[in-house]
Amino acid sequence: MDEERQSLIESARNGLSVLLSLLLGFSLPMALSHYEQRRQLVTDEANAIATVEQRAQPLPEPFRSNILQLVREYVDARIDFAKGALNGHTVLAAIDHAKHLQNEMLQQTVMLVQQKPNAVTPIFAQALGEQGKR
Repeated sequence: MDEERQSLIESARNGLSVLLSLLLGFSLPMALSHYEQRRQLVTDEANAIATVEQRAQPLPEPFRSNILQLVREYVDARIDFAKGALNGHTVLAAIDHAKHLQNEMLQQTVMLVQQKPNAVTPIFAQALGEQGKR
């Protein structure tokens, strides 16, 4: 009886090992593509933020200072989003704060276009639009 029981246990163990191997074999490639996609999104957003920051430099005051401050706060909000990945409430608050900051930057841009339009304004507005898509 012990040999029969031992044989059943070994068969079950071998079957579970095969099942686990198949599960890992199918899930790892999916996880890798998800990781690569997430990494690319983070890189794209970082590039968009850097472009907004660079294109805000030649803007006239007080718009330059206001927008650069909003960009810094936006970066902080996005960092809070990344850190709060396990806490749903923190993530939602960070998303809402980032959206609010994006709207503030858009409002500053609208005021800039209305009050002091110049050659740099369209280039900055385009960069801000690209950053807003992220």
